[in-house]
Amino acid sequence: MRIEGHIEKINSLEGTLSKLDDGEDHETIVELCMLISAHYINAALHHTGRLRPDKDIKHNKLPGVIKREEYFDEKSIEISELFRELEEMRPSQIYGTGKNGGTAKRAKSIYLDIKKFCMGIINV
Repeated sequence: MRIEGHIEKINSLEGTLSKLDDGEDHETIVELCMLISAHYINAALHHTGRLRPDKDIKHNKLPGVIKREEYFDEKSIEISELFRELEEMRPSQIYGTGKNGGTAKRAKSIYLDIKKFCMGIINV
């Protein structure tokens, strides 16, 4: 997906995220934060030229690839760990142990950290 496509998806998903309640919609919030973050990361990688415009890295592969390939230089480990944390939140939300807004708040915090970092690269 090209950068413009990622930005369109980001805008759409962020619009949906803004309508949700942390307590009632925690499962969906975690999923959206993961998806939005994946779009931001892929767009940033396209912008830097480290990823071809016609290729994306799937969300479940992002933490390992970012860390191994050091796509974000000295920030690679930090971004990899943030995204990995989002990925690890998903099963507890979907399968039952995360039943409050705390996880949703943490997911939003991680997504906003990833967004800030990637927006510094993308400059849109």
